[in-house]
Amino acid sequence: MKLHELFEQFDNFDLIKDKFLELYPDQKDNIIGHEAAFYEIKNISKKSYLPNEDNMSIYVKQTEDDFGSEEEKETYVHVSGYVPNDEECVWWAIEFKPWAEWLNYPIWEENFKEFSKEELICHILWKMTFNGYSEEQVNEKREELDASVKEIDDAIENGTIDQITIPAEEFFKQIEEMGKKDE
Repeated sequence: MKLHELFEQFDNFDLIKDKFLELYPDQKDNIIGHEAAFYEIKNISKKSYLPNEDNMSIYVKQTEDDFGSEEEKETYVHVSGYVPNDEECVWWAIEFKPWAEWLNYPIWEENFKEFSKEELICHILWKMTFNGYSEEQVNEKREELDASVKEIDDAIENGTIDQITIPAEEFFKQIEEMGKKDE
């Protein structure tokens, strides 16, 4: 099933709102943004869908973070793209991909065994809105990221990288000091 087919099964946001807030209770204050994104995505015309030239699929997996002690580990749902190939399965961050491209991605079949369709659309919508509640906001974030990468690449090429970065030791020291202020 492609993502657009999943969206077609939910006529309005009210059908998933309760499940969304159950899965993402910290998003209560942002629910209007998620709802607006849901309708923006549903209103993308099929003629506007972008081709899936990378053979990308959507993969949703419940996973455990690998940070901290055993007591601090948290379980969360990871949404990513994957492109299977002969040697290995490559996972991709797809949150900056155009929504019209997402809609053309198939959802990995195994996901329907682990999650309901309602849960899948909620997890995928959350990932799609991670960088903004409209495609315009996501594009702005992508452009900011691209500009930062270009700035770093240019600084490396020009030998001025030390003017825009700090040594890792200094960074970690600053983080540690920030943590002490919070205590």
